[in-house]
Amino acid sequence: MREIVVLDGSNNLVYLDESGFEEYVYRPYGWSKRGQKTYGERNGKRGTRTSLIAGKRGKELLAPVLFKGSTNALWFNPD
Repeated sequence: MREIVVLDGSNNLVYLDESGFEEYVYRPYGWSKRGQKTYGERNGKRGTRTSLIAGKRGKELLAPVLFKGSTNALWFNPD
């Protein structure tokens, strides 16, 4: 990789990232003062997951995709 960057520069590198969002957020932990109990509510619902995948080359955003559902290996390699 380092050799490719030296020869061609980093302008051709594309960084890819996936993020997922849900309407209902659950935190399995809480904070309180030492010696005091922490109270809270848990909804129990699981919302529809929305995923965002995008590439970035330099400051340019490439092919952002927003869809309902989760991402797996088949999403990237459908063969």
